[in-house]
Amino acid sequence: MEDYISPFDATVVTALTKAGAHITSRNNCDEFAMGGLNKHSIFGPVANPAVYEDVHEPDMTAQPPRSPGGSSGGAAAAVRANLCRVAIGTDTGGSVRLPAAFCGVYGLKPSYGMLSRWGVVSYADSLDTVGILARNVADVQTVYDVLAQPDAHDSTCVEAKVRATLRENVAQRIASLDVPLQGLRIGIVAEAFPAEMEHQHAQAADDVLEALRTLGATLVPLRAPTRTQAPSAYYVLALAEASSNLGRFDGIRYGAHPSAETGASFYADIAANRTYGFGEEVAKRILLGTYALTAEARQRHLHAALRIREALAQETRRIFALPDLRVASYEVDPQGVDMLVYPTSLAPAPRLDEATSHEYAQDTLTVEANLTGLPAFSVPVQHRVHKDNVALPIGLTFQTQWGYDALLFYVVQQLQQHTNAWLD
Repeated sequence: MEDYISPFDATVVTALTKAGAHITSRNNCDEFAMGGLNKHSIFGPVANPAVYEDVHEPDMTAQPPRSPGGSSGGAAAAVRANLCRVAIGTDTGGSVRLPAAFCGVYGLKPSYGMLSRWGVVSYADSLDTVGILARNVADVQTVYDVLAQPDAHDSTCVEAKVRATLRENVAQRIASLDVPLQGLRIGIVAEAFPAEMEHQHAQAADDVLEALRTLGATLVPLRAPTRTQAPSAYYVLALAEASSNLGRFDGIRYGAHPSAETGASFYADIAANRTYGFGEEVAKRILLGTYALTAEARQRHLHAALRIREALAQETRRIFALPDLRVASYEVDPQGVDMLVYPTSLAPAPRLDEATSHEYAQDTLTVEANLTGLPAFSVPVQHRVHKDNVALPIGLTFQTQWGYDALLFYVVQQLQQHTNAWLD
């Protein structure tokens, strides 16, 4: 795609420019958004600027670069380095929230369908969500309000009538709370605090949860056992969809087209083009996704993943007291919670030269929101993990029912206003 020029702007880009925003640059990311550490870019990896923020002349030999997270690592790095006020990325399994946590900025994955995907290069259509990164909540909310509009070009984009109902529901729920957060119910899901999590991350979550409790929120312990199966289901479904979506990059319609060998067959020509055009990580994911779609693997892997996804949706629906307007009718538990709070990642940003083992493990806490379509907001906290003489950021995720994105902004702003010690 090196020389490809799109004939039109994505809906989110058009909306931003119409509202007065200036598009300053394109940011580095993992190739075709496939990766969790921004190591798989054709331009090379991105270095996390949070590591060098207080250093006049960074010495990457003395202080090896760390990952900014991926795939939207370039977007998060640009925001952290003050190269832009706001950046846009896409979140398929945590690709906005993980970079936000690693770089110490705010990263929102909105509810699926609230922001148009028209003009976005597809990875996995049922999971992809346009996300927003910024250095404060106000900027995230401002951009969200501009972008969260119906779009006739995108059949998955939520219609105006449903949006109006959601706005009314959120306003009613906020009005029902006594100042600042009396009556808010916060869920603590045991499965969102696995044994592999570093102690500082769990401690940061505990401190913020305690701050919420002092503001009047009720903390509710929960179990959600299906969440432990989410990563397995995610990778089967995401790669199967990627295999289909990336089929268009065959060197004929789109993509690189090296000179074909004389006398090569049509299929050999396409195979040569795709081998030439895709990086190792993308090729690996296409092959795994193609296998998942074969007759041999469909029942054992693909259908099983779909069953896990449905079980996860039902499990999550039972957790919240807020209604899911995507479902025609079901019994809402009045004793359910309004929101979940848990760490965005298991550990802080790893070094780029030792990050391979972290690539897939970090997705454990993020993919559930994509499988269910729920909004999730990664917020930086004052806590830091100190490693190799560097203070590394920690991010916490605030998650709520589908369509109640504005409730996330309200709660985080109240937390900041009344407990400044906890949030950046």
